[in-house]
Amino acid sequence: MRRNFAQVLENAKIDLKKEYTKLFTLLYATYKDGTNNTTSVYEKFSEVFSQMWFRGTAISLDEFDEEHGFYFEEQPKDFNIDYFISFCEYFYNLSVGYMNVMGYLSDVNTTFITQQIDKIISLIGYKSIEQNGFTVFTERSPSAIAVSEIIEDENLSYKTIYYNHHSMKGDIEGKKEIILKLANCLESKRKALHSVNPTLEDNLFFIFNNLNIRHNNIDSSDVKNYRKSVDDMPSGKLEQWYDETYQMCLLAFLEIENIARRQKIADLKKELERTK
Repeated sequence: MRRNFAQVLENAKIDLKKEYTKLFTLLYATYKDGTNNTTSVYEKFSEVFSQMWFRGTAISLDEFDEEHGFYFEEQPKDFNIDYFISFCEYFYNLSVGYMNVMGYLSDVNTTFITQQIDKIISLIGYKSIEQNGFTVFTERSPSAIAVSEIIEDENLSYKTIYYNHHSMKGDIEGKKEIILKLANCLESKRKALHSVNPTLEDNLFFIFNNLNIRHNNIDSSDVKNYRKSVDDMPSGKLEQWYDETYQMCLLAFLEIENIARRQKIADLKKELERTK
């Protein structure tokens, strides 16, 4: 049975609110710098923000925060794991951005900051993934990690892990897009999947074709593909089915990967029988 997040934190002996407070203080607390001026890490980041490559068209960190809705409070009323992860991603990427701008002239210990965040992230069962210079944190799923290492398409490999990111919750179209890419990848491996697990192959491709993934199953004018039950399905239930389909996709890739391993085991058995 999958452990809930409270159990994970309890076993890791992590007080998430305490860790948030420590990181929040690191970012916003004021101190005297080498020139005896009162400043903060946030203000240091602000000073060079215009040189950070990910700023888009924002000319200040304050504008960037407003544009993307980054408002973090010392004592947030609705504190949860998603809030904490979002703050960690924000602090982590700003730290890396600052180091890239300042290099050896950096007067902020960004190495300590990123190591501290990495340590907490690991202890609570999350992992970091990177793409296009950004770092995000997602739940550590051994099966998703294993499949991401199997898939040759680098972007799809990243998306396979990113599916578990907190920002994907409720994003039905985003989840559908990832599942569709996995479906297209599995199409060329369908025969192999059928050979090892025909029931999984049949169920998976049934879902691909009937749950508004590969075909528009909610367009009543499309007599061939229309599925009224899918059209009437609440978004929450559809998302649950997409999550189930995602897990089935992971299993399919692992089943296919295991074909070669099974042959190796068969060869090993024969060799051991000969040498009895």
